[in-house]
Amino acid sequence: MKTIIFIFLFLGMLMIVHGIYEEKIEKIKKDVRVKYKFIPRTYYDEFLMNDKHTSQSSKAMFDNVPDTRSAGFPVR
Repeated sequence: MKTIIFIFLFLGMLMIVHGIYEEKIEKIKKDVRVKYKFIPRTYYDEFLMNDKHTSQSSKAMFDNVPDTRSAGFPVR
């Protein structure tokens, strides 16, 4: 009877240790580091200086004087 108890105790400890290491391995596999990508300076400058990407509504939000009744946004 004691032998069966020790076998179950040993198997339980083995399963617990296996589960802990399995979780650690999965965590290491999912660990993604920051990837840096190179963007040529001409594309970067073109994106910043190009007005095609800026819509008229966002220009109005920064250029118009806000109404005092609103929450800082221009009234149309």
